[in-house]
Amino acid sequence: HRLGNLIRITSNIETPKPDPYILSVDIGTSSIRAYLFSKTFQIISSSQKQQTLHCPEPHGFEFEPEEFWQKFLAVIHETIEYANPLTVNDITCLGISTLRNSVILWDRKTGETYSNIILWNDSRSSSHTTTTNSSLTWKTIRNVAKFIHPVVQTARLSTLSNLEFRTQMIAFKLLWLFEKKPHLKQYARQNRLLFGCIETWIIWKLTGGHEHVTDVSCSSSTGLFDPFQSQWSTLLCKNLGIPIGLLP
Repeated sequence: HRLGNLIRITSNIETPKPDPYILSVDIGTSSIRAYLFSKTFQIISSSQKQQTLHCPEPHGFEFEPEEFWQKFLAVIHETIEYANPLTVNDITCLGISTLRNSVILWDRKTGETYSNIILWNDSRSSSHTTTTNSSLTWKTIRNVAKFIHPVVQTARLSTLSNLEFRTQMIAFKLLWLFEKKPHLKQYARQNRLLFGCIETWIIWKLTGGHEHVTDVSCSSSTGLFDPFQSQWSTLLCKNLGIPIGLLP
């Protein structure tokens, strides 16, 4: 009887959970680094690879996708290897710090990439930005917002009245890609394309194509996000001719 009670008591004792470890990847313009942290944020191990920056023409800055992907995997594998005897099963989560304002397009079904990763400092889309800012449509939108704002004082109208697009915004990198490769715009209309910043593409690949996601921080850098509604702006997408279906 006592033995039975002892067995029941010991079976109810929870096995201590192993300490959580956090894997973090920092993606920069010049290098990509991975770190494994303990729960007290001590660095257990790390790895770093230099990025290869491609400059195919003036003002153009790109990463080659497959080359970048292999370096991403390499720093993760090395960081885990250097943390021996820890294994991938000891890692609780993965955090990614990445370059915003960088864009890549790929096939929704096959995963084939249709562009290099166009980086944040690429300014080949500057003419598209200038044309949009000076267009009659956006001059009218800004002037109407300025006229209404004193009566209906909202943050949204205040923003519209002063809205100026920037070359770094991903929307204009997309317009430049569509102009350079017209078939991509057709693919977008046919719902064949997916778009993403670097983190969106990485997550899509890590999940085997099941997750096409981003966060508010990266979305806000696109020039297509409405921060007041926390969703993609139908107005901006329609005006710029970017199908909303290719966005994460």
